[in-house]
Amino acid sequence: MAEEVDVEKKLRRQTERLNKKLGQELAGMKSSLSKAMKELESEKRAKEILEQVCDELARGIGEDRAQVEELKRESAKVLEEVEKEREILQLADVLRQERVQTKLSEAKYHFEEKNAAVEKLRAQLEARMRSKMSKDENSPKSEKAKELEAFLSDKINLECVENELF
Repeated sequence: MAEEVDVEKKLRRQTERLNKKLGQELAGMKSSLSKAMKELESEKRAKEILEQVCDELARGIGEDRAQVEELKRESAKVLEEVEKEREILQLADVLRQERVQTKLSEAKYHFEEKNAAVEKLRAQLEARMRSKMSKDENSPKSEKAKELEAFLSDKINLECVENELF
């Protein structure tokens, strides 16, 4: 029996060593599992944060696209208004030029009428002066009439030249 007790003691010691070894391995496994679980949780949180950031960026891109489209519409509207204003200014310029040409034509017509009236008066005056001069060839009034005729002739010719230049 002493032998059996020694064998049982040996077996018990072996079992205790094995039990201790298994306990240590189990503790190491629990520690590794705990670390792995913490890493998994950390990765899950990082993944959720990354998804939130991606969602926010996607919303931001969508909002930016909407803003870009709105700016394009506003730009097109402003461009259209500028084109309309340019056309209106061109039309106003054409109308102004036509008005100026009309006024110039009217002024020319009035000038020609007045010039014709002056020429008619001149011709009448010259005819009258010739008829008087033929009556009074040597009188002092005849000299004054000739001076007046020369003066009027020069004055009318000068005005005609000036008006032709303008």
